[in-house]
Amino acid sequence: VRLWQIGESLWLDELHSAWVVSASVTDVAERAWIGNQSPLYFYLPWATTSVLGTSEWTLRLPSLVASLLLLVVAYCFVYRVTTSRIAASTTALLAAIDTNFLFYATEVRPYACVQLVAAVQLFVFWQLQADATWKRRVAFVALSGLLFYLHYTAILLVAGQVVFALLQATISRRAGKAAGYGFGKVVFDSTGVIALTTPLVMHLAD
Repeated sequence: VRLWQIGESLWLDELHSAWVVSASVTDVAERAWIGNQSPLYFYLPWATTSVLGTSEWTLRLPSLVASLLLLVVAYCFVYRVTTSRIAASTTALLAAIDTNFLFYATEVRPYACVQLVAAVQLFVFWQLQADATWKRRVAFVALSGLLFYLHYTAILLVAGQVVFALLQATISRRAGKAAGYGFGKVVFDSTGVIALTTPLVMHLAD
């Protein structure tokens, strides 16, 4: 269901993506910024077109791979939460045929990669609520930074999670309960995310 559209002609935004990756690797960042995009994603189609040649399907290959990996992540996430193979399979099936997921899977834009990283980051954030180990906290900060570098608006997901974690930690403190992801840890990790994203703040402001 994804492959039958992968060879269709590029549309307006995809043409910009093709232009971004059509020159030297040193030009990718500047060209992406001209289109108000973070450059990180564009190195993926630059790599696939450099190795396999430039065509619609090679430009869309990173999005296709990210979309397929997302189905695996969705299955694993739901199975871990519910321990139900039926629930996990149903989730993966819905993701496989969802209209938006299908569209992003065959688009030369960062959204399929954003979806994939966001799903993994959300899984790590969910785990933090039960046991905020150092490994999970480092993974949360790193994945949150990666989301921002893939697409600036993805930071809204992180902002919502931080607000949720702060509220939950505050409620737990007032109730005299120990929060798995305490107030101090949330603030510290949020500072780490801010530090990671600061280098691109000036471009975002522009």
